[in-house]
Amino acid sequence: MANLLTLDIIDGYTRPVVLLKEDITCLIDTGADVPVFSRS
Repeated sequence: MANLLTLDIIDGYTRPVVLLKEDITCLIDTGADVPVFSRS
């Protein structure tokens, strides 16, 4: 079976942050009790 999804984890963060496109970064949900969404 082919691997259809690959994510590049960005170094320098204490949580898993991935780069989706050139200017879009996302924090992977680690099961926190309170979800937090931010935009920079």
